[in-house]
Amino acid sequence: MSIPPKYADAKYVFLTDFDGTITLLDSNDHMVDTVGMGYAERRKINEEIINERIGFRDGFRTMMESVHRPFHEMEELVRRDVKLDPGFKEFYAYAKEHNVPVIVVSSGMTPIIRSIFANLIGEKDANEIEVISNDVNFTDPEKEGKTWELVYRHPDNTFGHDKSLSILPYRELPNPPLLFFAGDGISDMSAARHADVLFVKDKKDNDLATYCNNNKIGYHLFKDWTVPKQMLEDLISDHVLYRSWAAARPVSRLVDTMSAGAGEGAYSFSLTTFSPSGKLVQIEHALAAVGQGTTSLGIKATNAVVIATEKRAPSPLVDDAALEKVALVCPTIGIVYSGMSPDFRVLLAKARKMAQSYWKIYGEYPLTKILVQEIATIMQTATQSGGVRPYGVSLLVAGFDKATGPALFQVDPSGTYFMWKASAMGRNMTNAKTFLEKRYSDDISLEDAIHTAILTLKEGFEGQLTEKTLEIGIIGQATKGQVGAAEEQQPVFRRLSEQEIKD
Repeated sequence: MSIPPKYADAKYVFLTDFDGTITLLDSNDHMVDTVGMGYAERRKINEEIINERIGFRDGFRTMMESVHRPFHEMEELVRRDVKLDPGFKEFYAYAKEHNVPVIVVSSGMTPIIRSIFANLIGEKDANEIEVISNDVNFTDPEKEGKTWELVYRHPDNTFGHDKSLSILPYRELPNPPLLFFAGDGISDMSAARHADVLFVKDKKDNDLATYCNNNKIGYHLFKDWTVPKQMLEDLISDHVLYRSWAAARPVSRLVDTMSAGAGEGAYSFSLTTFSPSGKLVQIEHALAAVGQGTTSLGIKATNAVVIATEKRAPSPLVDDAALEKVALVCPTIGIVYSGMSPDFRVLLAKARKMAQSYWKIYGEYPLTKILVQEIATIMQTATQSGGVRPYGVSLLVAGFDKATGPALFQVDPSGTYFMWKASAMGRNMTNAKTFLEKRYSDDISLEDAIHTAILTLKEGFEGQLTEKTLEIGIIGQATKGQVGAAEEQQPVFRRLSEQEIKD
């Protein structure tokens, strides 16, 4: 019988890399670059590891063996040069106050980590944080030069220290906590696949982001620890948001999904059967598909609504003029999505048909909420019908109603819908929502809403955000058109041209 993990009863567990994640500088890289093989040779080995031509264990050993200096000199070097990341002290204080365990899972060496930690946050706090890492073996103390060697925690594993082995025991619990992991480099690759919420440090030579992009693993970029702290605060204070995140957790890769009594995994292929913990696992998978989609957002202004999204061509050979994520449903309603584009096309066609049918019967287009309810019903039906699967897409629906003015709704794969002042979905959802919370005000104008939408997408965009990589749709008082009689013209939905976005 396996021993349960240390924090088996916790609601949240936050695991994090140390070097370059909690700190601004990776102590191991600093030693290698300063007194070892140097930056250029180290980067060559990193590329080999990222592309899985060699394992991390062998590559990292080669790097560390190039450092031929006494241990105390290396300790002095990193204590002098390594600084704490802004916001980590506040993050740790908040986590500690709310009983969220913080565990350092590092491929560095325990004595070095403990020494740096004590120097940066004080011995008391440093000793309270659990550190799981590699170690050091001290050889002949009388010998001059290097008298130490790296000792791997898992010497037979290709990672040397496989960080996923600190996560998986929690995953196998009957009621697992929500598992966070923060990292920045190649040593974090194994853990990246198993976290419920993955944070990747935004930095030069972003090896973990490269690996995640290559393997289609969703993550949240963060510049400093204020972002993870804000997300933790949101989850702790908002039970609805927590349940949404908890429902979207991936099924463990170690569960035998075909065996009886396999917990959640036994129900992962059932479309309509609840698991013992009350989940429809296929909905979790659908939410995961949304989380891997490009970022989309919506903002309700005083007299208008703005929806916007990133536009990424899957290949340079694709004509990006044919890509369209912001779409017209009817003259008074527009829509944008994150997730699977084929699913969106089906829902868009159904929404347009419903709007036209409403027009034929009543002589006017439906209220935004009525159309949203119909879309949500279609999506919910897919969660309780045999022979189908949930739609792998979330929608933001923007409209303008004569009686109530601008309206913004979000619809998720489960068929759940809410009215929002501002919302975001997709790969960079958490960072985008944090940014929107800081910028949004109830009296925001249409012009400011457009500007805020662009800035929000720019925060998490990889590469240069231009008019060609951005789509924006608006509806409001400033977009009045010819819907209805001339004396009662209504606002109409339209997409901004590339020139308008550029200006």
